[in-house]
Amino acid sequence: MLAIFKVKIFLFLVILSLLTACGNQKDAKKYSIDAISTSNETINSEIPSPTIQIDSATPIATIAAETTTPTPSSTPTVTPDPIEPVYLDEENYEGDELEIIKVINSRIKYVWEENETEYMKLIYENSPLSSFPSYKVAKINLSGDIKGGEVHCLKYGSFFKEHIRLFETMKAEEAFIKQTNKSLRIWIDLYDTKITREVLVELVESLNRIGKHIHKLTIVGLNFRTKWMLNSLIKKHDYHYLSIAYFVDPEDAKTWLVNEK
Repeated sequence: MLAIFKVKIFLFLVILSLLTACGNQKDAKKYSIDAISTSNETINSEIPSPTIQIDSATPIATIAAETTTPTPSSTPTVTPDPIEPVYLDEENYEGDELEIIKVINSRIKYVWEENETEYMKLIYENSPLSSFPSYKVAKINLSGDIKGGEVHCLKYGSFFKEHIRLFETMKAEEAFIKQTNKSLRIWIDLYDTKITREVLVELVESLNRIGKHIHKLTIVGLNFRTKWMLNSLIKKHDYHYLSIAYFVDPEDAKTWLVNEK
């Protein structure tokens, strides 16, 4: 009986040991799970999840094609030439004035049409204007009335460096003008003559000697420098009455001479 009792006690102890071991394992698993859960909760609480606010976000790039204002083109606008030149109204003139207007209109017409043959017929013999112009005249405006009067040309051009012969011609012209005893419209041609200070000094003195016979005066054939030198000499000698208009084209000079302001 004692032996049986000992066996029962032994079995009871074994079963008790097994139950205690199982309980310890469950507690260990539970503790491990709780520890992992606590660790995750700690991590989640330390690192917040990012929040994306789409409504308040600033766009990286904005395409505004619809509101773009086109840049004006920098290509210059080319104005076409007029179809026909503007002529002076011949019905407003008569007598000598009409003849002058006809010549002016003919010149405009032939230059515009590039009719060199008919244009050159308008040029008198030995005129310094010996070539057809390379430009076109679209319109001429007269700033005053055309008056009758003699236009006298002083041909001081084409002397090149022959200044002695030029000075002799100047004196001959002075004598002729003084004999006419008229107030003249004078234009001076200086093309193809070497213009020096000596030439300009002699010219100013010559004009001063015939000053009372000069009604209007124009000069062709001077460049900017020689114009400035001539004006300086006139101012230096106080020849203020020698008012000079400068032109490139002799025909323009003559048109100005007959245009009375």
